[in-house]
Amino acid sequence: MIKVGLIGCGYMGTMHANCYKNIDGVEIVALADIRRETAEKLAEGTDAVIYGDGHELIDNADVDIIDICLPTYIHAEYAMAAMEKVKYLFVEKPVALTEEQGAQMLAKAEETGTYVQIGQVIRFWDEYVKLAEIVASGKMGKFVNANFRRISPTPTWGWNDWLRKYDSRAVRHRICTFMIWTMFFRCLASRTV
Repeated sequence: MIKVGLIGCGYMGTMHANCYKNIDGVEIVALADIRRETAEKLAEGTDAVIYGDGHELIDNADVDIIDICLPTYIHAEYAMAAMEKVKYLFVEKPVALTEEQGAQMLAKAEETGTYVQIGQVIRFWDEYVKLAEIVASGKMGKFVNANFRRISPTPTWGWNDWLRKYDSRAVRHRICTFMIWTMFFRCLASRTV
């Protein structure tokens, strides 16, 4: 049984928890959220231990993997601590808000030997795989230009509504999160992915 510790039980943490529940051989054994009632609600029907803070989970939970679903501006802080404790780490996208934080996380992964995956998973969805196949095949000609439009609603699910604020952290997060797919398809068109 693979034991998961999930830090952040809001919108994205709930999405991850629901996925884990559908994977044989995987069990969420620890949940952490500063809104304890949010973690308790997500833990209903399980034996998961509840922690009021992610650092408390990192320091005390008996887990094989830690999954971080926190606001982007604290990804690096929690990821660096988690890499001292576990061999496997999943961090929701984007990896961090700055190149420096990302580089620090990479260095820590290399130092500790931790396997880290960033949640850039949309590229594996069927529709994106199909589009990549079409572009790569050249059957529709050379990929010259594309217009992208995100048609999902304004993100209101962020903790303390941080995603909708207009400070530098939130703006940088929106660029890192929502522009990544445009950049991915740009790379796809030039066949660099």
